[in-house]
Amino acid sequence: YFVVVVMLLAMATLIAWLFQRPEVAVDRAVALLIVACPCALALATPLAISVGLSRAAGRHLLVKSGDVFQRLSRPGMIWLDKTGTLTQGQMQLKHWYGPKQWQADVLAIQSHSDHPIAKAMVKQLQQWLSESEPETPLVAPVATEVQQSPLGGILGTVNGARYTIGNEAFTQAETLPADAHGDHPLTTATEEILKQGLSPIYIVRQNVLVAVAAVGDPIRPGVEQAVQQLQQRGWSVGILS
Repeated sequence: YFVVVVMLLAMATLIAWLFQRPEVAVDRAVALLIVACPCALALATPLAISVGLSRAAGRHLLVKSGDVFQRLSRPGMIWLDKTGTLTQGQMQLKHWYGPKQWQADVLAIQSHSDHPIAKAMVKQLQQWLSESEPETPLVAPVATEVQQSPLGGILGTVNGARYTIGNEAFTQAETLPADAHGDHPLTTATEEILKQGLSPIYIVRQNVLVAVAAVGDPIRPGVEQAVQQLQQRGWSVGILS
């Protein structure tokens, strides 16, 4: 806009002086261009972009190019990543529904897995078991025949009992028909877990569903206020996950 306006003014100046004093018309038009100083535009824009990129980097924001700032000046649709952006990027075991007597067995099996959910369960179960008997050193039972499945779970044997731990689809195949998740007393717990935005992890022992664990990735502090501020400024916010 700046360049267009300056050029139009220079042309208008040139034309106006051509009718009055043609010998100074060019000088007046050039003088206007010099006063408007196009070099200021050539210097100011890259400088402003460089400062913006530097300040964004200082706030851990990666900006692809300078034209991003121009597009951000007008509200539109903004997509946010979930894991590690809206959330803390670290799974946690939040709740346990069912008898706690199976927690040590689950700990023994999940200790063989490197999955983020398994690690979260191991960490929290160790804490819970240590708090339940603070004066007694925690000694987890030995798990054997441990098999980790890419379908969303893990299997293992503890003290002769076969365990299947994982999501609903994975554990239903190992659960007796009469004890299907949909008709189980823990169904209410599952509904509560889902309402909280958490994921249910089913613990099946000897083909019987004995407990449900609730795991999730906590929301990063301040996210709700940040999203509300974006919406108040006219942005439509969505999640890509």
